[in-house]
Amino acid sequence: MASVWFYMSFVSEHEGFLGGLYIQDTDVISAIRQSHLRGLNPGGDVALIEVPSGYEPSPEVRDRLLTKNEIVDSRLQKRSSENEVQGN
Repeated sequence: MASVWFYMSFVSEHEGFLGGLYIQDTDVISAIRQSHLRGLNPGGDVALIEVPSGYEPSPEVRDRLLTKNEIVDSRLQKRSSENEVQGN
């Protein structure tokens, strides 16, 4: 199975937004499991979406817990047909 990028958003009823995460894995369950194993899951509830095909997060926002401002400022990059990444 091919790896894809996922965006995960963590929230708590009492604390509100806990952080966001771009993580690459083969499926939703594995992505959630990896967020725990890597110490990137702050707890709470999680909403998860697959990053659209042909796009990926910029390297500086991958595989780390992000603040709200970092998520707002982050941009997805469109991959070229040669699998190179181009800024958008």
